[in-house]
Amino acid sequence: MQSSFFEKNVSLGVDIESIERFKEMISRFKRSTLKRIYTETELKYCFSKINPAPSLAARFAFKEAAFKALSPLGERIYHRQVEINNSSSGAPQARFVSEELNSKYLLKVTLSHSRHDAIAFVAAIKRDDS
Repeated sequence: MQSSFFEKNVSLGVDIESIERFKEMISRFKRSTLKRIYTETELKYCFSKINPAPSLAARFAFKEAAFKALSPLGERIYHRQVEINNSSSGAPQARFVSEELNSKYLLKVTLSHSRHDAIAFVAAIKRDDS
């Protein structure tokens, strides 16, 4: 029996993170340490907020969820290979830093957070021509 397009080319990932952990990270780590996890675009956005911890937690959850979504498709990524940009409406848009990976996969993301936790849900879609 042949696998359908969805089974071969689409994978999902989810991750939840404690915001408190990221509050502690901000006070303990230097910005250079955060640069090993986040892109400059992400750090600029997060630290433009009065409280950057929820945004940092949501973006970290995204990176972990993207890793989980891409692994079954045979792709291994590191934190700084993916990032969240915000559209003009403020909606999060996932992308790879590498154009090569952007040409191979499409990432769709939704982020949310409460006072205590941040969550990300990612769909990774392998493009037809890859």
